[in-house]
Parts: sequence; structure tokens; C-alpha cells
Amino acid sequence: MIELVLLACLLKEPSRCERHYVPTAEHMGLMECAITGQLQIVQWRQEHPDWVVRRWTCSAPRA
Repeated sequence: MIELVLLACLLKEPSRCERHYVPTAEHMGLMECAITGQLQIVQWRQEHPDWVVRRWTCSAPRA
């Protein structure tokens, strides 16, 4: 399983940034995450309108 990792900052307080971990489908691999990541980010942004995504990556899940 792969996680989509977002570095997002508050719109009203741009210096306050946090990592957000978005789980992907269990069968999803690194390449598929990289390809579909942008679509997942769009959905995440719709659910979190006070945040702006600065960076993102796909990685193995946290321990």
C-alpha cells in the first residue's frame, strides 16, 4: 500500500504548514499513485478549502 503525502499550508496563515496523509487503495502501487495523485489532491482540496497544497509525493506508509 502507498500513501499520498501532502504538504499543505493554511490560506490565512501561510507560514503554518502541515503534512497530511491520504490513504490510497490497498492495491495501488507507486506508479499508479503518481498518476492519480493529482485527482486525489483535487478531491482533498474540495474537502479542505482553508488549505493550499504546496507539495505532494507518494511513499510507503508510515510505521
